Amino acid sequence: MNVKKQLLIAAGLAGSVVAGQQAANADQVQKHTVAAGETLSALASRFNTTVAQLAKDNQIQNVDQIYQGQELIIGVANNNQQASGQTTQTATQSGNYRVQSGDTLWSLSKKFGVSVDQLAQQNNIKDANQIFVGQSLQLTGASQTTAQPAESQASSQAATQSQAPASQAATSQASASQSQAATSQAPASQAPASQAATQVQSTAASQSVQTTNLDYDQAEQQALQTIIMKESGGNVNARNGIYFGIGQLSPTLRARYGGNSTDYQDQLQAMKAYIQDRYGSAQAALAHHLQYNWY
Repeated sequence: MNVKKQLLIAAGLAGSVVAGQQAANADQVQKHTVAAGETLSALASRFNTTVAQLAKDNQIQNVDQIYQGQELIIGVANNNQQASGQTTQTATQSGNYRVQSGDTLWSLSKKFGVSVDQLAQQNNIKDANQIFVGQSLQLTGASQTTAQPAESQASSQAATQSQAPASQAATSQASASQSQAATSQAPASQAPASQAATQVQSTAASQSVQTTNLDYDQAEQQALQTIIMKESGGNVNARNGIYFGIGQLSPTLRARYGGNSTDYQDQLQAMKAYIQDRYGSAQAALAHHLQYNWY
């Protein structure tokens, strides 16, 4: 009986230690007023965080410039990496995939090497922007096992995206050349033919504007998705210290723009609002991220 009691007491103490560790890993946010001679590097070391996190949470453009009396929000870094840091999914020939929280057809097409149109057609999806958690998708033609950090996936996506504008530009140039060739064939002496050529040029110009707008929207969407994959892998529950969600927004930014829920669209809209206010476009935000590793 004494041995049994001792074992129960030991188990209880172990549970208390685990609970204490879990509580210690929760978000710890505090404020610090900069004193004379302090630097972000010294403060990062002092509070067990990083210079990048301090700069991001306090919207500091130049990490070498802070001033005495400045009030900083300090978020203690969480050493536990979020589960979304790695994605391990296996798709066999003619296999199926069950949709997870934060998945989109776009992200799945990049993950499994198939096009969005192919995924939508194979699974009778009318709206490529709407899939739901738990939905089973057929992945015919995909034979790939991925077990790599979300950041590596995002790098591959960025490389693919950088090739897209070149091909689109070539298409636009080809269309413009065809329109000019058609125009040059019309005899200058014939008024009706000249009017027809003018109409062709006007139509081509209108189509070029529409193509440019479409290219910009696609580039914005691709830049936004690249940032999401770099920050969280598309996981709405991703957490790193004080940063949370697909956009890894700080408590200050979530208080301003929203995104505190685990709803993907809510977090996406909050992320877009923040990017618009600070950078003006997702492409500008991505350029900053690629340079400083935060946005």
